[in-house]
Amino acid sequence: PYRGAGRVGDLHSLCSRLPAHLEAIGVQYRLFLLNQVDALPFNRGALVNAAVRLMGETDGLVLQRSGMPPPVFDYLAIHDIDRFPVRNGRGGRVACDNATAEYYSFPHPSPRVLHPSSFAGGVLVLQRAHFEAVNGFSNEYWGWGEEDNDLFLRLRWCGW
Repeated sequence: PYRGAGRVGDLHSLCSRLPAHLEAIGVQYRLFLLNQVDALPFNRGALVNAAVRLMGETDGLVLQRSGMPPPVFDYLAIHDIDRFPVRNGRGGRVACDNATAEYYSFPHPSPRVLHPSSFAGGVLVLQRAHFEAVNGFSNEYWGWGEEDNDLFLRLRWCGW
């Protein structure tokens, strides 16, 4: 999710670094930039929900014309624009295989680790089926914060 020209530096930094990072660890990906352009308070949850719903539909329409099947998105990486994933301190690869959620450490603005036992913000990688099973984010959180805590609680309530 992205909002406003004040974050353009973060956008350029992420877009210049993330593809190489994902390719280096063998992740197939497609990037979607979500930009809220109205004057209403930011609604990260609604942006992500709209993107997840439209991902396959939009690509499917384009690819149907070319005779190719639409892409399948098994995992979602809900990724704030001012965060950048790094390999863990043990030198291991960041993996999604059979993961419900994967959390990363970030070098910006200061190193920290986001723990899956208590947090679902910043960068969250989870199975698309799990996201859809809990009906995605709530669309009711306007402004910054709380939508990730709400999603976290619903994922945990469902056993993920």
